[in-house]
Amino acid sequence: MTNTASEPRVFGYAEPRYIELAKIAFLDVLRAARKVEAPDSGAYGPTELAENLERAVKVAEEYCNTELKRRLLAYQDAVIENSMRADHRTSTTAARDHFALGCRIALGTN
Repeated sequence: MTNTASEPRVFGYAEPRYIELAKIAFLDVLRAARKVEAPDSGAYGPTELAENLERAVKVAEEYCNTELKRRLLAYQDAVIENSMRADHRTSTTAARDHFALGCRIALGTN
């Protein structure tokens, strides 16, 4: 696979510590998004859950090239937009899968 701008990549991907930090940041996004999609009964309100997702996204953005960042932000938008609707789980699945695939490609685990 060649390194083109259209492929998801981790900045500093040649250094193992960046790969590990990126992996943690990407997992934090997936966890925070899951909490927005399926909130715990009373643990946090919707505003706090959305803020937690926003913080996780900001950290993860630091490890993303343009393509991976585009996937990350599309996933965040889908989660926030659809968390207000009853069918939010099915409508965020494609965005989550697209982001997760980008993460696997960027981390070299696909």
